[in-house]
Amino acid sequence: MNNKTGFLFKLKFFFKRSIVIVIIGDEKEESEQEISKILNIHFKNKKAFLIFTADNKNINDFNFFLKFSKQPIFVVTRIKALQKNILETIDSLPNKTNFVVNIDDPIIERVRKLTDTKVLSFGFSRESDFIAINDDASLKINYKGNIIPTWIRGKSQKEVYSILCSLVIGFILGLNLVEISQIFKKNNI
Repeated sequence: MNNKTGFLFKLKFFFKRSIVIVIIGDEKEESEQEISKILNIHFKNKKAFLIFTADNKNINDFNFFLKFSKQPIFVVTRIKALQKNILETIDSLPNKTNFVVNIDDPIIERVRKLTDTKVLSFGFSRESDFIAINDDASLKINYKGNIIPTWIRGKSQKEVYSILCSLVIGFILGLNLVEISQIFKKNNI
């Protein structure tokens, strides 16, 4: 077990109850980078949140953090196969968890129906809560019929997914979409 998940770290966390974001999937590192950018730019107290990337082998190490976080967020980007450990983690998510999924992944589309937690989805699909509209001019986000420009141009699909993921996390943590759009614009994200 690494330093971030060791006993003393867990004890310190238990008394602090930080916001916890656990990311699993093929784009976990890219998503972590984009989420960190948004959170570090907007939030003054960088110790108020913890971001972990996980894989199938160590996903259960983060159940403690999800369980005791004041605001747990579990993110699944894209996965190649649905593993038993991932299903167990999803099944054990506290009801207060925000479950964030890339709905364009057919495996994840099935997974989101397995939990009673609040699910927010992103992707290019019309079934997404946060729909990416990527034209030649720029990336736009459709959320409940509201179109938000991002001033982001020329990004690959993988990059768009990571940006969408960060947008959803910012939204969950209280940023409105106009604020997030301004962060994108000011910081050339």
